[in-house]
Amino acid sequence: MPSPQIAVVGVHVFSDGYPNVRFKVQGIRDRYRQGYQEINYPFRRPVPRAARTGLRKYLALAVALIRAIVAHIYVVAAAITRRPLECVYMPYPAVGLLFAFSLLPRALRPKRIAADAFISIYDTVTGDRRLLTPRNPISHLLRRIESRAYRTADCIIVDTEASADYFATTLEVPRGRLRAIPLSIDEDAYRPAVPALMNGRTRVLFVGTFVPLQGVETIARAAILLRDRPNIEFVLIGDGQRSPLVAALLSETPCPNLTWIRGWQDPRAIAKHIADASICLGIFGSSEKAGRVWPLKNYAYLAVGRALITGDTRYARALAQQTDEPPFVMVTPGDPAALASAIDALAREPDRRLRMGRAGRNYYERALASRVGVTLLTETLQQLCLRNGPTTAQEKDRP
Repeated sequence: MPSPQIAVVGVHVFSDGYPNVRFKVQGIRDRYRQGYQEINYPFRRPVPRAARTGLRKYLALAVALIRAIVAHIYVVAAAITRRPLECVYMPYPAVGLLFAFSLLPRALRPKRIAADAFISIYDTVTGDRRLLTPRNPISHLLRRIESRAYRTADCIIVDTEASADYFATTLEVPRGRLRAIPLSIDEDAYRPAVPALMNGRTRVLFVGTFVPLQGVETIARAAILLRDRPNIEFVLIGDGQRSPLVAALLSETPCPNLTWIRGWQDPRAIAKHIADASICLGIFGSSEKAGRVWPLKNYAYLAVGRALITGDTRYARALAQQTDEPPFVMVTPGDPAALASAIDALAREPDRRLRMGRAGRNYYERALASRVGVTLLTETLQQLCLRNGPTTAQEKDRP
């Protein structure tokens, strides 16, 4: 059977913040060496820290907006001039390009499109960050734009079945076009590591961007409940939207056994912190989105082989049912006392932590490793490109 012609078309950025893009694109490039081509104009560049405050912040935002517009125009124009593109994969973020293609005559669109959704803007704005209410006119416009964009594609890739259900019910994407494929992380950085000897101490680690979904204020309150336990050390790494709340909590009730590293770390530095930890903390937000996702940090914790405590969510429960010995402990989201109790219990059971770490690494190898996700993605693209029937440009139910 001949190998299909694959084009990666996008405005994607290869960065440590979104490693899934880099390793999925690399996997496609390795699989389709003969028929591979790529059109990419990164929609943004890193903003220097000095340009994130005051007038420079708004100038940087204006420059970023102009660059994003130029990037989308360039990529759409390049895709049109290279027609016919038989089969296209659009990495995250794909929504802008999909919307642009939905406005074009169908004859100018690629014949088959698979796109990585990863995050819904509408969900982030109204559910996770809660910047707008769902009834806000801007929210309504965002939902319509995303719905139109994603319905333009033949296949939309998300990271969990729960996320697929959300896209089907909220954004009206036909369920048959949605495919759940695990994310990819930097496996050269996140390697299995033997736990360090802590001389009776337990190090508890959280890494994140402090968005509401992560429930970092729950972690801070749990640390405060355990502030009189000098044998339990907390390390928080990251900064973001909830940082002022966390800072206020720790200012009101100082926690001498907590260290907060606000500067972001590269993957190898984060991997070192995970390797030095006894227990790692996942997400504890109580939003609907928190219940649908399995964040990259949890991939990294399991890859290194560390005991994990995370929120009792739909995805976590489904994952636990797939293992003989669950590689993590689940607690009620948003409940600091439950989290503190779980940390205290695991701190007293080093052998259990080792078993959980081994179980986590085994599950990662079997179900979450990068090769698993890349294989599923390339198989999906193969099936899509060789599928008979109407193309994206022909089907009547497309925008």
